[in-house]
Amino acid sequence: MRQRPGQLAERLQKKGLEPIYLLHGEEPLQLIESADLIRTTARKQDYSERRVLSPDGLDWAGLRADLEGNSLFASRRLIELRMGERKPGPTGGKVLTAIAEHPPPDTILIISFGELPPATRKSKWFTLLAKAAIEVQAKNIAASAFPKWLEERAKGHRLRLSRDALELLSERTEGNLPAASQELQILSLFSDGKEELDAVQLEEIITDSGHYNVFDLIESAYRGQAARALRMLEGIRIEIAEPMAVFGALAWDLRRVCALSADHAQGGNLTALCRKHRIWGSRVEAVKLFLERNPSPKPEQLLQEAIQVEKTLKGAIRDDPWRTLTWLIMHLAGRAHTYPTTIHQLQPDHP
Repeated sequence: MRQRPGQLAERLQKKGLEPIYLLHGEEPLQLIESADLIRTTARKQDYSERRVLSPDGLDWAGLRADLEGNSLFASRRLIELRMGERKPGPTGGKVLTAIAEHPPPDTILIISFGELPPATRKSKWFTLLAKAAIEVQAKNIAASAFPKWLEERAKGHRLRLSRDALELLSERTEGNLPAASQELQILSLFSDGKEELDAVQLEEIITDSGHYNVFDLIESAYRGQAARALRMLEGIRIEIAEPMAVFGALAWDLRRVCALSADHAQGGNLTALCRKHRIWGSRVEAVKLFLERNPSPKPEQLLQEAIQVEKTLKGAIRDDPWRTLTWLIMHLAGRAHTYPTTIHQLQPDHP
């Protein structure tokens, strides 16, 4: 049964947990929060064993045998299969089909993908899995609906934003849900929730010299301003301490730049393509500088490196999340060859 991300909490409350959850889509924040919601519910219901699997080196036959057997460590278990942008292939497809036909006992299985092409969603394994599972598809929110999403999200942070404040925040974040979520978290630190914030107050908070936001971080990296980007990352780490919020915004924006780069490689006008991909203002110059340093297919290669960072953030690879984020930002800024252990080891940005 298909559910919108916003419907999942109500379904979990009314129906409880179900054996299989199939998460996929192009919008990372909704995927992350849907998985978090399932995990939290499972934890409260004594699903004490949890494992996270990635497609790299995955033994599909071993996974099937494991799911068909009993857990050695707990009576209830939660298993997450994080496929990302990868497809299961013929062997994996057969295993997923078998799982759909015979869900494992005493097990909650979360299978997550990024955006899947229509042909994949019509395949046998996906069709059967979607029918057996609670399917959550995270779509990008339409520009016309984005201010309404911001308004509802702000209420969750006990924020009251005026209409002009919502419009300003919508323009700044350009449909990027992770960046918008991070901005709302910051705003909630400066508001008591009693007074409505207007656009002037919002701008003052956002541009406060002691505050850094993800959009400024991304723009600085695109411009090759590595030292400035790392200072911003440190500010965000202190303020929010949530690396996935930073990564979600970075990955979303990098996918958009990859699409722009591919169009540009086919001979499209770069300025016109920026409008097509909803890149405005000072960010147009930043993206142009980035693409001058990284002509196609380099942006796509950087996106693949970002996927490796995501595995660290989700626990599939053991490493410090903030260190790997620093590494990614240095790559985006074109300074990977001078990757520092700390920000103090990095030479100032060139004028």
